[in-house]
Amino acid sequence: MLTLEGIACRRKEFVLHADGSVEGPGIVAVIGPSGSGKSTLMSLIAGFELPDEGRLYWNGTDLTELAPGERPVAVLFQDN
Repeated sequence: MLTLEGIACRRKEFVLHADGSVEGPGIVAVIGPSGSGKSTLMSLIAGFELPDEGRLYWNGTDLTELAPGERPVAVLFQDN
């Protein structure tokens, strides 16, 4: 299970706040209008960016400080 606790990421254009969990197995799609923070959220989950606040967990293991290659998640961006 992927759990986001009090995630906050501040940008000039917006502030992303995320809380919740996703249980697997399966495929999850993140949808929303342009500029709503979808790519930022995926970058946080993948470890390409660190949140300004909050923690990310995978089955109870804290992922927040792990490098992208150490995380048990995969992200496929539209440009790939």
